[in-house]
Amino acid sequence: MGYQPIETNGVVTAVSGFQIILREGKNLGVGTDVHPRTAVGVTRDGRHLLVAVIDGRQPFYSVGATQIETAEMLKQLGAWNAINLDGGGSTSLAIEGADGKARLLNSPVHQGVPGRQRPCASHLGIFARRLEGKR
Repeated sequence: MGYQPIETNGVVTAVSGFQIILREGKNLGVGTDVHPRTAVGVTRDGRHLLVAVIDGRQPFYSVGATQIETAEMLKQLGAWNAINLDGGGSTSLAIEGADGKARLLNSPVHQGVPGRQRPCASHLGIFARRLEGKR
């Protein structure tokens, strides 16, 4: 994770976001705005990617989180570096269901409607082998 300009020679896949919120274990989150959040963190050894999806704008369910809270959550999960990708209605997390179709795991909110996803052309797709015996 870095700041612009970034050397891209040899880079095959990259993603950008709003702000680095955790740098070498130090919380860099700013502000007090509470929103739905999508953030990713990487462990110190670079071996594990942690994905955080925080619902929000839904009283009595989830109001969201600040950047500071999001960074702290990822740090507690083992992240050494983390970036806030996006938030709001684009905060959606889906996996492949047993039937091969996408299965939404969270409750996004778009235009004030819980469960409605924002039409969004960007996404972060992570492909992994299916765990044996798990569905």
